[in-house]
Amino acid sequence: MKRFITSLAIACTVLCASSSCEDFLDVKLSGVIDGDYAMSHPEEMCIAAYSALGDDYWDCPLNLWPYGDVRSDDAYKGGMNESDNQGYHDMEVCTSLLSTTGNIDGMWYRLYCVISRVNQAIIAVQNADEATYPQKAARLAEMRFLRAHFYFKLKTVFRYVPYIDEVAHAEQTQEQVGNRDLTEEEFWNRITEDFEAAYNTLDMYPADKARVSKTAAAAYLAKVWLYRAFPQDENHQFTGTVDQQALRHVITYTDYVKSATEYRLEPDFSDNFLPENPNGCESIFAVQHSTKTADGTIYGRANWSNILNCPAVLFPGGHDFLKPSQNLVNAFKTRNGLPMFDDFNDSRWIPNPDPSVQNPEGRSPSLPHRGHARFPVQVRQGDHLHLCQLAHAGLLRLVQLHEAVLPRRVALRHLRRALAGIRHERDRTALCRHHAHPRRSTYRTERESRGGPHADQRNPHPCKKFDGTY
Repeated sequence: MKRFITSLAIACTVLCASSSCEDFLDVKLSGVIDGDYAMSHPEEMCIAAYSALGDDYWDCPLNLWPYGDVRSDDAYKGGMNESDNQGYHDMEVCTSLLSTTGNIDGMWYRLYCVISRVNQAIIAVQNADEATYPQKAARLAEMRFLRAHFYFKLKTVFRYVPYIDEVAHAEQTQEQVGNRDLTEEEFWNRITEDFEAAYNTLDMYPADKARVSKTAAAAYLAKVWLYRAFPQDENHQFTGTVDQQALRHVITYTDYVKSATEYRLEPDFSDNFLPENPNGCESIFAVQHSTKTADGTIYGRANWSNILNCPAVLFPGGHDFLKPSQNLVNAFKTRNGLPMFDDFNDSRWIPNPDPSVQNPEGRSPSLPHRGHARFPVQVRQGDHLHLCQLAHAGLLRLVQLHEAVLPRRVALRHLRRALAGIRHERDRTALCRHHAHPRRSTYRTERESRGGPHADQRNPHPCKKFDGTY
C-alpha cells in the first residue's frame, strides 16, 4: 500500500511538471476587461476616455474650484470650520502644502490616470483599419483634444509636469519621463498641437452633443494662447513682456467661435445651469451628467465636483463650501458707470437686493432666485459641467482688446473677475445633494494604483506657483 501511494505521488509530480503549472495558476480576472480585447474596440475605448471627464469627486474636483477660486481672493473655502476638509483650508491660507498632501497628490494621480486612458484610446484608434472604422480620423482628433484638456489642467495647477504621450505609453517608458524634459514653450506647444489637430479635423458642430468640435477646439485654443501671451519666470512672476502674436491668435480663434451662429447667449444667464436646459444654446462643450431617474442606472452620472457647494441653510445635505468673498463682491463696484480699478477694495460693498428675487420666507436669497423654489435639490445631480461657453470666448476676446489700452493687471482682473462671477453663478445654481454613491467606471486597463506616477518629480512647493489668476 505504501509503495502504491509513493508511485501515485511520483506520477502526479510528473504530470504536474509535464503540464504547465503556470497554466494552472493563470486564472482570468473577473470584473476587468482584457487588455487585448479592449484595445481591439477603439470606439469603446474612446467612450471610456470621454467618461473620464466626469470621473471625479468632491475631494479632487476636475472643475478645480479649490485650486483656483479658493486659492485666490475670489472665494472662501466655507464648510463648518477650518478642519472641515482641512486640505482645502491649507490651500486657502497657503500652509502645510506638500506634494503628498491628499488633495494635491490626488489631483495629480487622477489626472494622470485619465491621461493614461486617453493615450490608450489613441493607440487603439491608430491601430484600427480605416476601411472598417471610418470614424478613425475624427476619433483621433477628439482624443487629442481630451489629452490637451487634461494636460492644460495639469499645467495650470502644477506647472512642471511630465509629458507622457501615446509613444511613451506604448514603449512603457513613462517612469523615465521627467517634469523638466520640456521647456515651457515646448510643453505649451504640445498642448497647442493637440488642440490644433482637433481644430483642423473636426466639423464646426459636433455630431453628438457630448462630443468635442472644431468650435470647442477654437475656444480652447483662444484660452491657451491667452495664457501663453503672459509668460512667467522661474519664480512664477510675469516677465513683463506680452507676446503680441499670441494675442493675435486669441482674436483669430474667437473670430471663429463667433462665426458658429448656432451658438448664442442665453436670454437669462442662469438658463445655462438649470436642469431642464442641458446643452443649451450657449454651451459649446460640456461634461454630461444625469440622475439615476433620467438614465435608468443605479446611481446615475452625478456631478460630484460641486457636491460640497450647496448652501446648507436652504437645502438639507448641503455643505456650504465655495462662498463668494467680499473681495469678489467689491470688484463689481463702479464709479460713474466704470469699474473702480485701483480702489475697489477700499471699502465694503453690500449690494441692495432686488425685491423681485426675495424667496418665499422674505430673506435675501443666497443663490439666484430661479434656482431656489422651482427645482428640487435632488435634480441637481444631473446638471452638466460646462467646459466651453460662448461667454467665455467673449471674455477672452475682451482681455485681448483691453491689452492694447489697459495695463496687464487691469486686463487680467477683468477676465478673472468675470470668470469668477460665472463660476460662482454656476456653483450656486448647479447644486447637488450627497445621497448616493457615484457610479465608478470599471472600464479600466491602465494601472491605477494609489500614489500615481512620478511622485518624486512633483513641485515640492505648489504654493509658490499660484498667482491667483487661475
